[in-house]
Order: sequence, then C-alpha cells, then structure tokens
Amino acid sequence: MGFWNIVAVGVAGKAIHKLVKISREDKERREREKEEERIRKNTPCNFDGYISYDDFESLVIDECKRIKRVKSVQIRGPFVSGEYESQSGLSRYSFEIDFNDYGKITGKYWLSQENKDSKVPIVVANNICNRLHDYSEAEFDDSRNESSQGYNDDPFEWQEPNDDTVVNNEREEVAHKTITKTTYINPPLNTENMASFDKKRGKKNIKGIIRRIFIGLGAFFIICCSIFCFYEYKQLIAFRCGADELCDQNYEKVENALEEMGFSKIETQEIKDLPLMEIARDGLVTDIDLKWKDSFSVGDKYPSNFRILVTYHTVIDIKAPISSEEAEGMNYKEVEDAFKEAGFSDIQFAVEYDIITGWISKEGDVETITINDSDEFYEGSSYHPSAHVVITYHDLRKNKS
Repeated sequence: MGFWNIVAVGVAGKAIHKLVKISREDKERREREKEEERIRKNTPCNFDGYISYDDFESLVIDECKRIKRVKSVQIRGPFVSGEYESQSGLSRYSFEIDFNDYGKITGKYWLSQENKDSKVPIVVANNICNRLHDYSEAEFDDSRNESSQGYNDDPFEWQEPNDDTVVNNEREEVAHKTITKTTYINPPLNTENMASFDKKRGKKNIKGIIRRIFIGLGAFFIICCSIFCFYEYKQLIAFRCGADELCDQNYEKVENALEEMGFSKIETQEIKDLPLMEIARDGLVTDIDLKWKDSFSVGDKYPSNFRILVTYHTVIDIKAPISSEEAEGMNYKEVEDAFKEAGFSDIQFAVEYDIITGWISKEGDVETITINDSDEFYEGSSYHPSAHVVITYHDLRKNKS
C-alpha cells in the first residue's frame, strides 16, 4: 500500500469516527431533551401562586372571545385546546397550548397545532400570556414565551393578528361566539392520554390529506376525460361510402379513397390464396374491418385515427423455371416458353445487334435475363405472376435495319 493510500485511509477513518461521535452526541442530546420534556409534562400543576384556576379559566375564555374564528375551547388544568375556522370558513383546525412549566404557571407555553401555517394559535397563546402579567407579582424572564411554533419578543403587549390567515380580531359580543368550557379539577398531565390525542389528531390529518388527494385526482380525471372526449368529437369523420361499395375494388384505390376522407390509420392485409386462373381478382378487396365493427354505412362517423383494416387477395406466387446463369447462352425462344409455362405473363425482349460472323455468339442466344430489374435469381425463386421479365439476346448486325 502506497503512502497516499495510507493517508487516504487514515483521513477516511478519522472522518468516520468524527461522524459517529457527532451522531452519538446528537442522540444523547435528544434523549436528554425528551426526558426533560417528559418530566415537565408529568409534573402536576398547582394553581397556588399569583393566579387561581378560576381566574385562569376566565382569562382564557375572555381572550378566545376576542378572535372571531375561534369557535370552541376546552380547559384542562394548564392545558388549553380548541378549534378555529379557516379564512374561507370551510375547514376547522385544532390546537393545544401547554402552560405547565414544571407544575407552575410562569408564562411559558408549548404549542402544538394542526395547521402549521396559521398564526391564530400563536396569537391566542401570546394574548393569554399578556393577560397573565396582570396577575404576576414579578416580571417574567424574557424567554417565557418560547414555543415549538413561534416566539413573542414582548409577550405583555396584546397582539392584534395581522397575517392573511387571521381575518378579524375585533372584540365581539358573547352572542356572536360559541365557547365551550370544560372544567376539570386540576388533573395532572397523562403522557399516554397526550400520546393518544396526538395519534388521533395525526390520523385525522392523514385522512384529510388522503381525502383531498382523492378529490383532486377525481377532478383531474374528469377534466382529462372531458378534454379527451371533446378532442375525439372534433376528430370525427363521416364515411362518404359504405363498406359494400368499396369491396371488389383494387386495394390501392380503396386505401387512397379512405385517406382522402381523412382517415390516417389504414392497415392492409394481403392473403395469397388465388389460383393462377383467377388472376383477374388479384388485388381486389374482400373485407374492410373497423376496430370494433366489421362493417359501416354512408354517414357513419368515426375518429380520424380509428383503425381500419383492408383485406385483399392476391394470386399464389409462381417460381422461376431456371436460374439467370442457366438462361445465358440458351435460345431466347426456349427461355420464353419456359417462363410462360411457369405462369409469367409480362415477358419482354431486348435485342443486341452485335453478331458479325457468328463464331462467338449465335443468332438468338440469350445475353442476360432480369426479373423485376434483378439479373441474379435462382431456379425456384418465388415471384408474382405479373413480375416483369426482360430477355436480352444477340442478333446479326445486318438485321438491325
């Protein structure tokens, strides 16, 4: 192992050791904070200081009345939970404020809320803290208004909500409010109950999110279907003739007629099953099938990209009687007769007037033969009976005139 490899391994090991140490310290810190939070929550709260439980209860209800969107509040010792409406009035969200500071009401609070973007619960909590100052015998520490969701630099100044999510914070008469008060005899906080409360609230949030997702997907699906149906309707084309009129016509003519109507997805199917004696029916259409139907009439409308299958029949292929090499040097008449007997109907000749004495090539000897412009083919090669055959042979120069 080289020097630099040793250095790299050492640096990597040191980095890994550092990361493991940081992770372990972070885990220990979280565990300490969790244990400290458990102790704080489970410390029974006693209203034996500067504020009584009845005064605390009245203070909370009075502050909740100030905000029109707060619809209900429940007070369980130092724990204040409630519901408030969204700005649109279509949804309701819950919150809970914990004023239990190791068994005392000091002005600190811990806030948990369903809608993390709303400032309504923060305003409620800060306003309650501001009112608690009236009952205090000494100034609170500046850190008493820390919470998981927000911090108020000056907790003893009554706040008027000013964000877009809080509609109006004017004082209202009790008749305009529906406040539900649930009073308990200062019960200590039960961690299991709180965990159950958080679990139920989490399930409610998940169900609401899933419901909104399904509603959104349903709306998106309906919109897409509407757009697709409208697009398909705009693509409808009417047939100018029926399937019966297009049958028994050449498949190329039928294909061109359908394209002129506006149809773009036309497929052809060739079936080679006609004997040579029925060559007159070669290439004629026998069936026109649509995607889901085997017939159509004049005026029927279908999308332009609708699949149309045109089926036509052709004559069975015939085979070359001899190869191109074998034909060279034979008399052109013999070659012609052999191809005619095989079934070829399109036979033509090309003459080369290049014989002077007849010593090298004789009159009528085949120079080359091509089938569909190809001069290389073998005996038994398959071709359509209408394949173009050209036989080139030698002749005397004097016969050119």
